[in-house]
Amino acid sequence: MRKRGLTIAELLVVMACLGLLGGILAPTVSAVRGLSRRVYCASQLSGIHTAMSAYAADNHFCMPPFKFCDVRGNLPASGHWGGPSQPDPMTFSNPMPINLSCLVTDGLLIPEQLKCPSSAPELRRGQDSFFPYTNQFSTYCLRFPASSGLFEESPALANYHKLGLLGIYLMYAGGQKALASAPGQAGATYQTVPLVRLTRRYKLDSAVAFSTTVFDPAGDAVLSDVFWWQDNSAEAPNAPKGLVSYRTQAGWCHGEYFNVLYGSGAVRAIADDGTVAANSLPPDGALVDSGMYFGKYAERVWQHFDAAR
Repeated sequence: MRKRGLTIAELLVVMACLGLLGGILAPTVSAVRGLSRRVYCASQLSGIHTAMSAYAADNHFCMPPFKFCDVRGNLPASGHWGGPSQPDPMTFSNPMPINLSCLVTDGLLIPEQLKCPSSAPELRRGQDSFFPYTNQFSTYCLRFPASSGLFEESPALANYHKLGLLGIYLMYAGGQKALASAPGQAGATYQTVPLVRLTRRYKLDSAVAFSTTVFDPAGDAVLSDVFWWQDNSAEAPNAPKGLVSYRTQAGWCHGEYFNVLYGSGAVRAIADDGTVAANSLPPDGALVDSGMYFGKYAERVWQHFDAAR
């Protein structure tokens, strides 16, 4: 007997069933893919912790030489740590590998390990990002304390040229020699720009401290996938006279969850209870550089992560 083929009606029923099955499975597949990326991201953060620990062990328990990634006055006390926003990291104004790029330069990581696997393409383009999301560096934020304790041995470098408590890091990288007296003065003196040490705790300036007043790099939150970025392509309107402001966009890599690395080496997936969103994208859509404590937004997020351990 000759076998009968499927009729058009039967084919349509089969196709409809397949489409329905695909619709049921698609969210599951997407969720599994997202979970896989989050787990991979957590693994990368653990690798970054190992690399930072190795770097510190070879450098008197100091973190890499920090410098804010943008010299246009946008980042005083921002609390973010990554890499310069210019496409070429080796420029006259930035003659040394800095921030997380040191871990690559020292052979402790490869560049891809500094990019969250779920980061959006726009966070990877050089000049488009407010923070350090370049091809050379990362889509991760590394915490930097707004603390006068950094300057106990070099008080002349605090509020450098009236650029704010951490203003020296707009002009020099940590570990470099900076001119401590006014240019042109007789007997000019130089001091080393302070580095963050893993072996001490830093009392936060009252302008950025919220629920806690001390940052302990050995145990507190030190690194997270991105929780904000700012577009440098066009200045935001209505900024106060003399201040530079750019449109801010929130940059979530894992939806409402954030992978957070602690100084102990632990990695946690922390949900946003509204704190991250509220302090990543203010109501007017722009974060204005106050010249001093612009970083209060970031510090509130870091302390939310601290509390969620």
